[in-house]
Amino acid sequence: MSRIGGSFTLTSDAALSWRADGTINLVRNGSGAWTGSLKTSDLALLTVQSGDESRSIELQAPSFKFEKSAPAPKAASVSSTFTDKVAVTLTVDEPSARIHYTLDGSQPNIGSQLYTAPITLTSTTTIKAIAVADEMETSPAASWTWTKQSAGFSGGGGAFYVAPPAIEASIGGKIVANATEPVKVARNSILQLKAPADQVIYYTTDGSTPTKDSKVYKEGSIVITRDMTIKAITEKDDRVVTIHYVVENAKFELKPDAANVKYMTGYANGEFRPDAAITRYELLDALAPLLDKDQVSVDNLLAGVKEGAKNEVAFFTSAGIIEGYPDGTFGGDRGLTRSEFVVMMSRVLRLDAAAGGQTQFSDINGHWAEGYVSAFTQAGYVEGFPDGTFQPESEISRAQAVTVINRIIGKKKLDAPTAAFIDLTEDHWAYSNIMAAVK
Repeated sequence: MSRIGGSFTLTSDAALSWRADGTINLVRNGSGAWTGSLKTSDLALLTVQSGDESRSIELQAPSFKFEKSAPAPKAASVSSTFTDKVAVTLTVDEPSARIHYTLDGSQPNIGSQLYTAPITLTSTTTIKAIAVADEMETSPAASWTWTKQSAGFSGGGGAFYVAPPAIEASIGGKIVANATEPVKVARNSILQLKAPADQVIYYTTDGSTPTKDSKVYKEGSIVITRDMTIKAITEKDDRVVTIHYVVENAKFELKPDAANVKYMTGYANGEFRPDAAITRYELLDALAPLLDKDQVSVDNLLAGVKEGAKNEVAFFTSAGIIEGYPDGTFGGDRGLTRSEFVVMMSRVLRLDAAAGGQTQFSDINGHWAEGYVSAFTQAGYVEGFPDGTFQPESEISRAQAVTVINRIIGKKKLDAPTAAFIDLTEDHWAYSNIMAAVK
């Protein structure tokens, strides 16, 4: 037996006689019940006798080690200091894990209190917690201390002083201040800071200690564009609030029913313009209804984006699907080239550009999109031209884009279209594909 907490009970039966070595305190009370406790964490030996038969049991024997350990628990609260009470939420990045914790600073084990709801603290407290999951080693213990700030009188002046609460930091409404581990956020997330009584907030983004000569916080002025350490103080409270951020791409997935979604639109004058180049705006408008997107609060950092498209461009940039041009512009009305289209769709599909292998096209070798084009064509979504070229800098038409997107999501051609555009006839090569996709 292994992982004994320290004390245990034994089967009490007149026919059983228990013996222990010197590492165990073994006691039989007046009612005949046997209890034991360990003097050491080292190997201990119990022996039980019944008539002529006996059995030996090793306690604290080395246990089988699982390949993985459960991740350590995480704690979240508005601040590590408080004046009245604070609610502490514990989480763990393993769905099957259970959290056990202590409030007295002692080392937790599987016999400790099971976490089921936020813990309300009313005095200075150290929480220690572990995560326990089946088929995993118990996690390392995590430890946090919350300090109660008491109201009191200052020195000789006798003025009454109440410790002000710490700065509150949030992204998209989620509190993310003074976390014990780096906080993962979507790239270009907008950080909101709030101080009590409208105090001025001073902050730094390079990890240095802020002073009253540091930048003054204004709403929307902090955007997490990379891994960053934010530190902040207020004009009346020089206790530093520190938040470490690690950026990741905003999350998205193709909808399970994408094949049934109508995603393409024509123009207000009744045209579809099948042979016109599809623009960056138009491709994002087509992709948006096909994706399940995380609800994130991210900023658009590209220039030249029209007002109604800023949120959409911000998400697709944060997700890593699109980038701006070298001059920092989005170029939303520009026609997409075949290579730009393939790169964006490859990112939607999360194709590995590095695994694309050697290109089969004569005009793509050494091109900036070579890996994406190779991966995309090997996946069977596009083909080159009969002369062995891909023509990466040629613009891709709206009809061609719809045909490829339909192929990706598995949308079937519409056999009996019920609507038409004034510039799209039934003899157009992409007519059925287009009519299957239009809203």
